[in-house]
Amino acid sequence: MPNIDPRIVQEWLQRATMDIDTAAILLREEGPLPMVAFHIQQAIEKNLKGLLISFGITPRRTHDLEDLIESVIEVDSEFQTLLGDCQRITEYYIEARYPTGVTTSLQTEALETDFRVALHIAALVFEKTSL
Repeated sequence: MPNIDPRIVQEWLQRATMDIDTAAILLREEGPLPMVAFHIQQAIEKNLKGLLISFGITPRRTHDLEDLIESVIEVDSEFQTLLGDCQRITEYYIEARYPTGVTTSLQTEALETDFRVALHIAALVFEKTSL
């Protein structure tokens, strides 16, 4: 097992928690949906990267949740059921951060569902890292 600094893992997971908290506030206060989507995507990205680091794997520099979760699945198949969610949510990064010339299709109900996905991933990561 490689020598892993738990402080680095914890820092990734703390930042993921900040994104979850921010998404929760924005949802509650009916904030801008693209920003809710962005923070949901970021929470999942940071949790997956923290988990990979805890496994001794250096995550690629990417915002692609599908790529990240596929790396996690190689080590822990329990995350397989989340692949479809990550494929969908990964699109939020671009849609929320950059003008695309396309009217957003974001809906509060869908973001609430995806927020629950982010919470589920956070709970699994917490369980797997024992932090």
